[in-house]
Amino acid sequence: QKAEERLERLELLPPACRTLAVGEGDFVFSEALATARVASATPPGPLVVTCLESEAESVQQYSGLQQRLKQLRSLGAEVLCGVDATRLREGPLAKLEPFERIVFNFPLLPMKVHKSR
Repeated sequence: QKAEERLERLELLPPACRTLAVGEGDFVFSEALATARVASATPPGPLVVTCLESEAESVQQYSGLQQRLKQLRSLGAEVLCGVDATRLREGPLAKLEPFERIVFNFPLLPMKVHKSR
């Protein structure tokens, strides 16, 4: 048996984990993550993806976002907008089960929008 075959596969975001993605902008990262999880041999665990802005604001800021959100939902992800990543115990996440992984991918800010956060 080769040494490589004996090594366990290291996964930072195993598909079966309860995963939360915070601070999304255009949701490209979350879409890729959801697609990979569904394609995995392991049944995917819950995936919750969030952004600070309302859904209407986000759709207005990022072209193609409405379709991306539809795709995310069809892949089984829960999309929550209006979530402040600095206050995860408040708002829509307050009553959810704890997550095994939390990903804060650097948010993408539209070039024309410069908000102080």
